[in-house]
Amino acid sequence: MLFKGIILTTLILVLLAPNIYAQTSTPKARLNVKIKENQLKNIDERKEKVATKISAVRKERIRKYSVHMITRIEALVERLNTLADRLETRIAKIKTDDSNLNTTQAEADLAEAKLKLSEAKTKLEIIKSDLETTLVADDPKVIYEKVKTSLSELKTILKEAHQLMVHSIGELKGLRIGVTKEDGK
Repeated sequence: MLFKGIILTTLILVLLAPNIYAQTSTPKARLNVKIKENQLKNIDERKEKVATKISAVRKERIRKYSVHMITRIEALVERLNTLADRLETRIAKIKTDDSNLNTTQAEADLAEAKLKLSEAKTKLEIIKSDLETTLVADDPKVIYEKVKTSLSELKTILKEAHQLMVHSIGELKGLRIGVTKEDGK
């Protein structure tokens, strides 16, 4: 019975007694905590560096894309202006050759197309001036979406101008300009 009592008290003391080793920290454990903190700090610094690098690269890509698209759109505007000038001279020639032909619809379409072209030019200048201020923002995704939407609006305006010029050309072709069978005999 004595033996059972000793075992029982030993078990109770072991189970109820707090673990002494877990409550005290050793110098090595404190050093490990400091090392972990430094590692986490270094990881955070590296993440920030990588994020800023990636952001800078994305901004540069957006700038290159924007400059490329602006160059292409400027060339398109110049081509459409040349086409409009040629249409104007064609209409003037038709009027001088035969005053009975009705060119009012072609003239109206051409005038509206010229308005669209001037609107596109002003919008293009606005996009060019806003490009550098837009690229200063922090989030490249937002920057890209803004540039993309403004360029797509400009593209839509130019498509409308082109469509109007095509319609004007169709009106002029419908007038049957040139030598007919009666004149050729």
